[in-house]
Amino acid sequence: MKRREAIDLARPNASAAAPGRPGMPWVLLAITIGVSGCVALDAPVAAPPVEAPTWERVAFGTSDADFVGAIDLTAVRADPVFGPIVTQLARKEHLGVLTRASQIDVVASVERGNAATWIAVIHGVEGPPRDQDVGSGARDIVTAPGAWVLGEGPAFQRVRSTPSLAPARVVLPARALFASTVQGRAIPRPPHPELADLTEGLEQASMAILGGAHLELVLRCRYVDATAARHAATAARLALVSAAARTDSVSALARELVKLDFDASGDIVAVRVTLSDDLRELLQRYVERAAE
Repeated sequence: MKRREAIDLARPNASAAAPGRPGMPWVLLAITIGVSGCVALDAPVAAPPVEAPTWERVAFGTSDADFVGAIDLTAVRADPVFGPIVTQLARKEHLGVLTRASQIDVVASVERGNAATWIAVIHGVEGPPRDQDVGSGARDIVTAPGAWVLGEGPAFQRVRSTPSLAPARVVLPARALFASTVQGRAIPRPPHPELADLTEGLEQASMAILGGAHLELVLRCRYVDATAARHAATAARLALVSAAARTDSVSALARELVKLDFDASGDIVAVRVTLSDDLRELLQRYVERAAE
């Protein structure tokens, strides 16, 4: 039997499992990886798992990669909230590629929360990269047909030796600006008891930020079994109810501007966070002023 609740306050807890290497590549990829590994839930219409491109098996061997993520840069640039952010990043960080590329894909194998080996593919570009495209990291990029490839470790070396593999893209869900899927084994167990309850038995977490008429965040967590999912759902409900019961002005405003749909069925727990048009317009004005 499917249980469903609607709560008008969105304060989900999240953590990120991101590769950690300083320099240009990580500035470029922060948008994708920073929203990955969400220790959370899924919604009535869940974020489907993001599938790795066809070259994953060649690059990572017989085992699946732990993290798959992608940014639809064309859609992001057209979005009134994220478009100015990307434009500002491109200008301030000398990342002209953000205004030229159509999509960035990231696939990684993770150990203890850090990338053991990873590959990033920048799609929709031609010719060799220039310093104004990617900063000093241009020398580290491999040119493939219609794409640039960068990375680290054995998986990158395999794709580097056969760059013709790289043009195959991650397929994003409809309306997705960003999307990622992370395997549970790659998500570090958090020290806080509330978050630990959400990660116990977690096998896979998928998330997507959806653009279009409404800005939404959808998350999907699959657990080892229905018992583990119910335990996580109970912990999440308690946290949400506690947050919704607060009477301070911030919580009251959140209830007006954000809607959260919570759902649990079998071994899946899900949430959909929808921003109101008023909040989206407020965010848009804030970003525009910050970019001036």
